[in-house]
Amino acid sequence: MNFSYKTRYLFCVLIIIYLGSFLVYMSHLQKTIPSLLTTTEGNIDISNYFLNFFPNAIYGLLFMALFIMLHLYLRIKLPDADLFILPAVAILSGIGLIMMLRLAPDLASVRNEVIQAFLTAHPGTIVTDNVSVLARLGTKHFISIVLGVLVMGGSIVVFNQKVFSWFSSKKYFWFLLGPSRLHYVVLWHRD
Repeated sequence: MNFSYKTRYLFCVLIIIYLGSFLVYMSHLQKTIPSLLTTTEGNIDISNYFLNFFPNAIYGLLFMALFIMLHLYLRIKLPDADLFILPAVAILSGIGLIMMLRLAPDLASVRNEVIQAFLTAHPGTIVTDNVSVLARLGTKHFISIVLGVLVMGGSIVVFNQKVFSWFSSKKYFWFLLGPSRLHYVVLWHRD
């Protein structure tokens, strides 16, 4: 197979993200994060979010498959598209995913310890318990990435090459669409 250098950039990025997510999973196996947390809502088993092999060890593979399918889809539907953007999106979302997968169990555990210490010092206080939300941050981020890729693929189906060409020729349209500029334009016309 003869891959273009743009495709090689994407593969390099995807391999880095795969290795990073797998190393995060392996590091969680060696840590002493408790898998069962006693919270104000009862016992919560957070091991599903960082200790189980599926899906934690294969987030990187799923991420790679998702972006390879998107790359192939873009090559078929929009052969003239700039393929340097896709590796940039992949590296940014992949680093975010690795960070969320890495931090979520620690955040949940530390948050639970802080809540328990606070309740011990001040019994009867009502505390918002978001330990399970913190434990699911990596999973939620991965779902957001999948939804973003699906929306991107769907927009390519809905909009054709003519629409993309029209949008790219309207440089001031994008300038005015920015939130700070739109606010400025609305206030300027109101005076």
